[in-house]
Amino acid sequence: MRSRSRLARSLLLFVSLALTLTGCGPGGAPPRLDPVGDQLAYVGLEFALELYATDAEHAPLSYAYSTTLPDLAGRAELRRYGDGSRAVFRFTPRGADVGVWTFDFTVSDGGNEVTETVTIEVRSSIGEGGLPLFRRPLGQGTTLDLAVSACVDLDILVEDSDSGEVTIAEDEPRIEGTQFQTTGPFTATWRFCPTAAQASAENRYELLLSASDDVNQRTVKRYLIVLRTDPLRACAGDGPVIDHAPADENTLNGLTPYAQIADDLGLKSDPLFYYSTTAPGPNPNLSAMTQLTMILISGDMRDGLWAADVPNPVVGTPTGTAVELFYVIVAEDNDDADGACDHVTESPMSGAHAMRVTNPGGSGGLPHCSRCTADVQCGDELDLCVRLGSGDDHFCFTSCASDTECPIDTYCSISTLTSVDGGRGRQCIPEDYSCGPPPTALCVDDDYEENDSRTAAALSAVLPPGFYDLVSCPASGGGGGDDEDWFELDLPTAAQVTAVLEGGATTDLDLTLADAFGAVLMRSESFTSSERIAGCLGAGRYYLRIRAAGSGENAYLLEWTRTATSSCGSCEEDTREPDDGASTARAVELDFGSPYHTYSNAICADDDDWFGVLLYSGERVQVSLEFLQTSASEDLDLHFYSGSTDLTPCSPGEVAECDTLNGQGSNSNENMTYTVSATGTYYVVVRGWNGGENFYDLCIGLTAADCPRLP
Repeated sequence: MRSRSRLARSLLLFVSLALTLTGCGPGGAPPRLDPVGDQLAYVGLEFALELYATDAEHAPLSYAYSTTLPDLAGRAELRRYGDGSRAVFRFTPRGADVGVWTFDFTVSDGGNEVTETVTIEVRSSIGEGGLPLFRRPLGQGTTLDLAVSACVDLDILVEDSDSGEVTIAEDEPRIEGTQFQTTGPFTATWRFCPTAAQASAENRYELLLSASDDVNQRTVKRYLIVLRTDPLRACAGDGPVIDHAPADENTLNGLTPYAQIADDLGLKSDPLFYYSTTAPGPNPNLSAMTQLTMILISGDMRDGLWAADVPNPVVGTPTGTAVELFYVIVAEDNDDADGACDHVTESPMSGAHAMRVTNPGGSGGLPHCSRCTADVQCGDELDLCVRLGSGDDHFCFTSCASDTECPIDTYCSISTLTSVDGGRGRQCIPEDYSCGPPPTALCVDDDYEENDSRTAAALSAVLPPGFYDLVSCPASGGGGGDDEDWFELDLPTAAQVTAVLEGGATTDLDLTLADAFGAVLMRSESFTSSERIAGCLGAGRYYLRIRAAGSGENAYLLEWTRTATSSCGSCEEDTREPDDGASTARAVELDFGSPYHTYSNAICADDDDWFGVLLYSGERVQVSLEFLQTSASEDLDLHFYSGSTDLTPCSPGEVAECDTLNGQGSNSNENMTYTVSATGTYYVVVRGWNGGENFYDLCIGLTAADCPRLP
């Protein structure tokens, strides 16, 4: 992780930070700073204010600010971006910051300066208090079965007790090709009909909705759209194993069903939990059930204990009421990042699990800062379930009359708070306005922000080939999640393109490359933040996308290169020739954990590349062949030879012999495994299909961990 410097000094009632550039500006007209209106900020939510300035003499600009808000040094940032015409001021208010404060923002050209005075009011972000609340859609997402329907349609309903209307919006980064329409003061509709390219590129898309009444803080809702296609039953390997036993509950508190989920290579993403109070029958329609994303409690993506936070269906019912809850757990592995040969496991295999939930009466007795959905779940009758933050998260708090009655690191709210059930009272509130882990230090974004979507990247400067020191930050605006980074690439001519990503372990960073319309052409999605993609691309504009699994700050290094070629269809043999037969094969030495790699190879028409490897009886060779195919003339296949005998025959004249799931498919990249029955020298052969030509990278190993399957 690279270190980041922050200004450490603080003043009692006056703070001043500046971003400066060397040199002196001209003595002409002062710069112009665009007017900024008064602002609202909310405790616990990052506040970001964009500043725009121009200078008639095009002098380099620097920015500074001062404020009456005390003790802001070290937790605020004012950063200049690009050519200096834009800067962004950021900070996350604390509970002690509630009030109205004056900020002076100054821009200087080195000789002249101009100042804009702005009032920023910091408000509390706790309690119902008229905040917009999403009533529809329910849950945390929905599933679209493309075998049943081509589109997903959502009706959006927002409740706001003290406003005549709210502004509902689909926030960036937006899903490409969606249709959003406001239908009333509190309603809207959203439609997504994924294209074939979108369905093949991803099976999860995140919708980010927001609602604002222009008085209270903006409410954010993240909603996961999952795409399902008919699985290929002939896929090699094993699917995830879900170990779960239903258990009845006698409680008013939230339900947390657990499942131990394991997979030999690891899960592709967090498992999903679908529930309903209506029996779904032997073949559940998951789209009709409420969808939740499960949370990893312990372990990892290869073997972990997962749980779902399920609202209790008997809250608010008479004592003794019992409700049957039906649910299905779904997990998907990462054997094939394209999705065609990933395995999806449902538990149970047919029908649904069932648990009986009974209302025992009394109260739930949850302690301070526990998640809740109703007041009755919290401590005693005066303890309330109160909303906290910009999402729909509610927590139990403890009633109080003064600070002395409150636990450490909390204080008694100055005003009465309104609970989820309409209860009112003063409550002990965390000083940092958080019931989760302690807030982390301000994540300082790199200079390429804002580039959270392909649309934003297209409006920014093209990223030249080179080596870049960057950072992935948690997403701003509330609602959790992580930021995405998009970069636009320009290829003046056809070129062999390579991109390498190296990041830390805080999150799992993945790398994809998309065309000018957003269709994914190449991807690298391992279980670490070390990723690499390579292929030959025609002239045009392309996009690199870096996204994180998990949440947190993760510094990373990105390098991309381009080597011009006359065209991706014009073949120039690599420097390793001759290697087109057993007698001239490249020698490969293998050991467990030490695979063989070779990069930037070329296959020309009717010219194989041979690799000789010594294998012992019973050993299994694992091969991954990485290349980008944009037409049938660029298709490459893998073959496995013993001497001159092709153990995996495949040719245009004998198509029936081809193993499309083991090295001889018709799309980008191939993966092959073969277990030998006798000790000897064997040959891995890369061959163009029907005279195909292409560049490629190759990995040969003894285990799946040595050469992970490629998409």
